[in-house]
Amino acid sequence: MADRTGGPGAAALLRGFLSGGLVGAALACFVVGPVTDRMNLLGFGAGLIAANVLLLAIPKAVRRRSAPARPGPRRALARIESRRALSSESGDIPVEFVLTVAPDDASAYRAKFTQSINLVDIPDYKPAGIVVVEYRPDQLWKVQIVTEPDAAWARRAREEAVDSAPASTLATMPTEGCGFCLLMLVGLLLGAAAVVFAFRGDLFDDDGTSGSPNVTSTTTSTTSSTVRITGDVMLMPGQMRGAAEQLIALMGTDKATELSIDEDFMSVAAPKPADPGLVDSFRFRDGKVEATGPHGTRRPDEPLIDLRALPYDRMLFLVVEAKAALGLTPETWHMSFHRAPDTGELEIIVTVGDSYGGASLRADAEGNVVERSPRR
Repeated sequence: MADRTGGPGAAALLRGFLSGGLVGAALACFVVGPVTDRMNLLGFGAGLIAANVLLLAIPKAVRRRSAPARPGPRRALARIESRRALSSESGDIPVEFVLTVAPDDASAYRAKFTQSINLVDIPDYKPAGIVVVEYRPDQLWKVQIVTEPDAAWARRAREEAVDSAPASTLATMPTEGCGFCLLMLVGLLLGAAAVVFAFRGDLFDDDGTSGSPNVTSTTTSTTSSTVRITGDVMLMPGQMRGAAEQLIALMGTDKATELSIDEDFMSVAAPKPADPGLVDSFRFRDGKVEATGPHGTRRPDEPLIDLRALPYDRMLFLVVEAKAALGLTPETWHMSFHRAPDTGELEIIVTVGDSYGGASLRADAEGNVVERSPRR
């Protein structure tokens, strides 16, 4: 007789660990790829998923081909140990049975299963009653009551008795077990951690934080400084504010009123202004931000632009609005801040362009669009 219970062997446990590792690494690739702009990781993750499918499918196919022919279902008498109706929403009621199955050529055992029984037939299946069942010798937990047995089996059910089998003989479906699940979870975590560790330089700043440009600074002379920023991050949420704050901080040193910054390079030069947050001009340009501090050529009555009061929360919206609503597929974008010559009010101009031309929109100091100039 086949084993009534089963568990995973060493090979199954190893497959579980490897499967978890492949799935964890694939999921990490699907996350790390877009974040680090390495879209090839998406294809690599898909390959890992395919490898996981093969890892699980091939052993099963080999077992099916090498296994002997499965025996067909057999009939036996069984004793009803208990029954429990699970619901009564229709004429056929799912009933949970616990039976003692007594094969003619093997020892008796218990089986637990659910089978739908017509409501009017429920009284025919009382505890301690004898019924005819079909079972599979290789899967003892698969048992079904034969509701209309032939005459010979019906006579046996009426005339023969079946003794109860011990509860310890209950046949259950083999499960992978806790060890398999634990190893699969460990593999999943290790696989994901391996991918994150491999690309940690692109995911995190040098100081261990994320969500802002990765910055290193070197001094080239007593009057200039260079800041290098990795990653095209200017259109990510919060990055415009972060870039402006870096400019303010750098202008507050002894080195700067004129500076520029993009995803690769930022340079500043000239003496420190009285207030590093006040500038003559300020603009974003294709991932670059530039500012010019107060200098001698500025008119005395010309108002300055306060970098700390700009509507940074609206800037990303303005770029997206310009790209989506001006009638072209933009390849470049510019955002400039200046004072209107007639009113002195702050204006924000966003310009987008492609190989066929450009378009723009104008917003007020609060970031509200007041004029659109689509390409004609």
